[in-house]
Amino acid sequence: MKKVLIVDDETISRVTLRSLADWEKYGFMVAGDFSNGRQALQYLRNHSVDLMFVDMKMPEMDGLQLLEHLQQEGRFPVSIALSGYNEFDLVREAFRLGAHDYILKSDLTNEQMDAFLRRLNETVFQ
Repeated sequence: MKKVLIVDDETISRVTLRSLADWEKYGFMVAGDFSNGRQALQYLRNHSVDLMFVDMKMPEMDGLQLLEHLQQEGRFPVSIALSGYNEFDLVREAFRLGAHDYILKSDLTNEQMDAFLRRLNETVFQ
């Protein structure tokens, strides 16, 4: 099973991501979720994950800061940037820091998530 980490300051977003897909159907399991980048970074220093969904705007340490720390430390799971904002500069910076993809929270549906996980298995986790 490929391990997934969800990092988002909004509880409803974390719960939604956990319940949106049949993770096991695609060979994934949610290993944990955190409400800020600092908590996630601490976890990632002691545990490996294969896939991380990370919100871009959070208190304490935002998603961009988390991606930057992970890049510097050489611990970089496949990272999907999440945001409620469709801001070009935010998207560009997330990709510059190594994000694999960028998803707007408003676009998340069961069908979208199933297609997304299927595509990740076909292209990244072959």
